[in-house]
Amino acid sequence: MRHTGVQGVHRRRLRGGTRRDESATPSQNLVERNFTPDAPDRLYVADVTQHRTSEG
Repeated sequence: MRHTGVQGVHRRRLRGGTRRDESATPSQNLVERNFTPDAPDRLYVADVTQHRTSEG
């Protein structure tokens, strides 16, 4: 790349995400950090990750 004069593109990292509404009432903590359910299909846990797309 140096020999041909080509450079990589550096883009700034965009800050995004959810902003907390200070006036909102928080939801109940139904899990209470107990991740060992009594029976099958009693507790579901998910990880939500944002992925940028060209559609927005």
